[in-house]
Amino acid sequence: MIPLSGMSESTVAVTFTRAGLMRGLLRTQGLSIGIFVYGLAFGLIAEQAKLSTMQAVMMSAIVYSGTAQLAAIGVLAAGASTLLATAWALIATIFIINARYILFSATMRPWLEPLPPHKAYGTLYFLGDGSWLLAMKAYEDGERDAGFVFGSGIGSFAPWLIGTWSTSKSRLRSRSTQLDRGRPKLGRAREPRARTTRRSTRSCCLAMTSRTSRASAVTLESSSDQARSAVASEESSRVR
Repeated sequence: MIPLSGMSESTVAVTFTRAGLMRGLLRTQGLSIGIFVYGLAFGLIAEQAKLSTMQAVMMSAIVYSGTAQLAAIGVLAAGASTLLATAWALIATIFIINARYILFSATMRPWLEPLPPHKAYGTLYFLGDGSWLLAMKAYEDGERDAGFVFGSGIGSFAPWLIGTWSTSKSRLRSRSTQLDRGRPKLGRAREPRARTTRRSTRSCCLAMTSRTSRASAVTLESSSDQARSAVASEESSRVR
């Protein structure tokens, strides 16, 4: 491998294009499956450590280092005496494990130095182990588009986040499934009450109907008796 620091800056014409970004993104597709599985593994460990979905995803986005994140989970699980001690232990652990990225960034200087600071540092933020190896190999092959470095970094960063988020998403789905399974039980428990209420309502309606029919029958009988008495009195008057 040709060391980048040994090349003169005058012989390097650095560009940053969308075409280079797409080349780097496509080149990392062979690594994306392994990175995604690694993200799933971290998500499971974060779940066991009782980290929320937001906490796990934010750690993957900010730290962006599988070994450092697993070590940080170990520090959190161990638990220090005070919050300050835990914070210092986390910072020291992450810094020591991620110190290699300082060397990675130094080797990328001849490629990224001609770029504006926001593009250079933004590209370095997404730089990972796999994307760094791909970028070094591409530079040896004559690649001079810094968009390749950025694209390869995004191609590694995205499956890492998606893997972490997918584990948390599956956890939420399992919880919702458990809630859905519990809902029919509540419905079944309420069904006898509903049936009892319906039966009582029907019985009340039947009772009121029977009372009304009885009252109407009594009224009809009394009216028929009055009519008979009136007819009998009229016939007796005629006979007289």
